Amino acid sequence: MSEETRKKVVLRQVAARAGVSLGTASNVFAGRSGVSQKAREAVLKAADELGYHPAPRTPEPATKTLGFLLRSALEIPLPINQFYSYVLSGAEQACTERGLSLLYGTLDAETKSMTAMPAMIQRRQVDGLLVVGYFSTECFTLLRDTGIPFVMVDQSDAAFEVDSVVSDNERGGYLATTYLLQHVPHPIPAMIMGLPNRSSFYERWLGYRRALAEYSLPYDERYVCQVKSAAEEGYHAMKTLLDLPKPPNAIFCSNDQAAIGALNALHERGIAVPDECSIIGFDDIDMAAHTTPPLTTIRVDKALLGAEGVRLLLDRLAHPEMAARRTTISVKLIERESVSISKA
Repeated sequence: MSEETRKKVVLRQVAARAGVSLGTASNVFAGRSGVSQKAREAVLKAADELGYHPAPRTPEPATKTLGFLLRSALEIPLPINQFYSYVLSGAEQACTERGLSLLYGTLDAETKSMTAMPAMIQRRQVDGLLVVGYFSTECFTLLRDTGIPFVMVDQSDAAFEVDSVVSDNERGGYLATTYLLQHVPHPIPAMIMGLPNRSSFYERWLGYRRALAEYSLPYDERYVCQVKSAAEEGYHAMKTLLDLPKPPNAIFCSNDQAAIGALNALHERGIAVPDECSIIGFDDIDMAAHTTPPLTTIRVDKALLGAEGVRLLLDRLAHPEMAARRTTISVKLIERESVSISKA
């Protein structure tokens, strides 16, 4: 057995004896941040009991490198994704201003294997991670076990005490639905929503529910279609809603891509927007201003999500013991031409 293999085996034994992950034990001996005092003491005690003596480490460079991790199976790939490309741009700008490097990697959002992690994680090339968008709870568990500090961006998970930065999704859903109910005569509301296991879509749905309750309107599951966020699925969801015995005339879509697909379905059926049916989106991607008619939507400051993620991550690296924080970015209603201007 080589000396390197022996060290890995012993370090694994140290981690097991201390009741921590291998990544956490490695971080203790590498002098990295993000390890609690209790875990650090347990690892050092276990190492002493087992007689483990790590080789002297070389000094780490002063300049920090952050990672930007996105799921590999985006409905729209990053180069043309009008949401996450701006989040990345905001993160890059924030890193440039601070003299930091930013590496980019992708990961299957449902992975359960540590070997599936991108090279920047397996080779420990980053000091911290921006974990952007949806990843499963199992995947977040793996990321936590690497011992690399991370911040969730555009996603939160109640199962983890981890820093996160998100848009004010619940308020955005409420604003969108309220705007429809205020302007559409005799509104029959409906929602085309992204999958509820994604916290941003679930919170937008909560805002939709709150608005219905304030207007004393019943919640009817038949008028809520769950889809992935692509335009094609918004198109099919809209057709399903139009086939109801009493079709809706006030549609809230939980993102603009779904709204664009819904608009196409309405045009195909010969239904005039907004005269016969009003529709509102969420995100304010570039394309939203160029649909027919231009799409009323809820604007998300996408670049600020990325920049704020960098700020939170640097705070975490500097203060590993502080309590987890959730930062909420405000949203704004953008009035265009896809919602009726009549008063209800």
